[in-house]
Formats: sequence, structure tokens, C-alpha cells
Amino acid sequence: MHYHRLILGFLCMLLPFTVQEMLPITAKANTDNGANFTVSPVYPYNQVGGETGYFQLNVTPKQQGTLTIKIANNDTKKQHFSITPTRATTTDSGQINYSPMNRPPDKSAQTTLPHLLTSAQQVTIPARSTKNVRFHYRVPHSGFNGTLLGGLYVYNTTRHSNQGGTVVNRYAMIIGLSLNEHPRRHLSPGLWAGPASVVRQGNSLLVQTKIRNYHPVYFRGMHLKATITKKGRKQVLAKQTMPNGSMAPNSYFYYTLNVSEQVTQPGHYTEHLRIHIHNRTWRFNRNFTITPADSVKQLIHVDHATHTWWIWLLLLLLLLAFGGGSYWLGQHKTKR
Repeated sequence: MHYHRLILGFLCMLLPFTVQEMLPITAKANTDNGANFTVSPVYPYNQVGGETGYFQLNVTPKQQGTLTIKIANNDTKKQHFSITPTRATTTDSGQINYSPMNRPPDKSAQTTLPHLLTSAQQVTIPARSTKNVRFHYRVPHSGFNGTLLGGLYVYNTTRHSNQGGTVVNRYAMIIGLSLNEHPRRHLSPGLWAGPASVVRQGNSLLVQTKIRNYHPVYFRGMHLKATITKKGRKQVLAKQTMPNGSMAPNSYFYYTLNVSEQVTQPGHYTEHLRIHIHNRTWRFNRNFTITPADSVKQLIHVDHATHTWWIWLLLLLLLLAFGGGSYWLGQHKTKR
């Protein structure tokens, strides 16, 4: 009887950890009453395409102009805002990003949108009021090729707290901005893939490749397919696709393929990239090497994860068996 109690106590101690291991971890954001402000463009004379919700301008060399956005404070208190000109970038998930991002432009860029605009501004808007915020731009004397893409990023810096003293969410909005000097000149994307490198992120073994768009044109509808083979072989060891990607002008991103479980042996491998945009296709083959040190670390991780999984499964089966045995003993004593 004491033996049964010891086992039951041990399993009860392990049960919370077992359940925690099996359940996903979730997070719930603080709720609030919304952004309480709106941002809209005041379209200039050289706006093209109508009232699109963003600025789309045709410009000429040496041209100067003003961009105006209207910020409406719908709150019952004054609010503070920071407005920053941004340059469009490409995220590592392969999507155009208009928010501030700490990533240098591609070396192919002649210039960037923030270089043509006046610097960031800080404004305070009284309750139930609107304010026009103006940015001046100046096109270089030599002009530029293609499209400059970015936006005016409006961030609410007001510190609000709810009744419980918890700081509620802050909001940001952006008005897109596209400047084009030669609207009738058609430019195609220019793609290039850098060397494939092996990197470790936590317990994952990744193959990472820098994908560049070195032309001043943005595009959508990019489909990327990556496969991994042994160098000189055709058998596919790992594969991954990225549908409906997009890239900003003169930008790049780091495409990552997780090969943690498929490729664990040291040796020479090849990453085959196929990128299709509309009616054009680019193909790149990039060799890389998994060293014995990388292989050993990955095998240890995979082996450890496999053994951990079996340990938890064994404990769960023991718990179920003990519960069933206890129930059977109880029923047997009742009958006696």
C-alpha cells in the first residue's frame, strides 16, 4: 500500500510538467478602445491614379514639392505623434515592408526616399481636432531611375493606461509614397542569389541565402521554390516553397530553409532556387557544406528530442496504467 502511494505521489508531481509540455503556450494582448486617430493624404496636383489612399507622384529632376497628411485625433484627450519618412524594405518572409526597419538599402540603390524628404516630426494634437503635417521633398538634379518607394509612418507616442494601470497598446499607421520619374519606361526585376550559408538558430540548422532585387522596381506575385540535394546528386533531401512574395525596389531579404531533420550528415550539398515572377524565371544553384561539428550538434539535438518524447510518452502510459490498476483494485475490493 505504501508502495502504491509513493508511485502515485511521484506521478502526481510529474503530471503538471507533462501537461505543460503537451499544451501550446498562448498569449493574450491587452484590449483597448481602438486607435482613436485616423490619417489621410491630401493629394497634390501631380498625384496620378486618383484618390488611392496613398501618394503616387510623377516627378522631374530638380523638382520641389510638398506632401501633406491630415491626422485626426478622435480621442477626448490630446495625443502625441511621431511622423517619420521611411524607405520600403523587404522582410525575411519575402514581403514589402513600409514600416521603419533597421536594414541598409541594397548597394544598387542610387538614392532612397528619406533622402529626398525633410526629417521626422513630432506633433501634439488637441482632443477632437485635426492637424495637417507637411513634408517637403526635393528631387536630385541628376534625377533617379525607376521608382522610389516608402511612406510616412505615423506612430502614436501617447502613453495611455487603463483603469487597472496597465499600459494599453500603441498604434501606428502609414501613408504609402511612390515617386516615379519615368512612368512610361518599363523596368523588369533584377534578381540575384548570394552564397548559401549554414547557420544555427537555437536548436535548428538553417540554410540561408541572400536574395537581391537590384533594380529600382517593386513587384508582387513572386513564387520561390527551394530544394536541397547532395552535391552532384538529384535526390531531393529537403524542399520548401514561398508563394505570392513581393520585393521593394533595390532591396534584399534572407531566405531561410530549415534542414534540421532532413540533412544531418556532414558533406557537400547544393541548394537549388527557382524564382518565378509573372512570365520570367530565375534559377540559382548554390553549394554549401555541413561540417562534422554542425552534424554532431544536430544529431545530438535530434536524438535528445526523440528520447525526451519517448520519456514523456512512457510516463503518460504509466499514469494511465496506474489509474486503471487502482480502479480495478477498488472495484475488486467492493465486490469482496
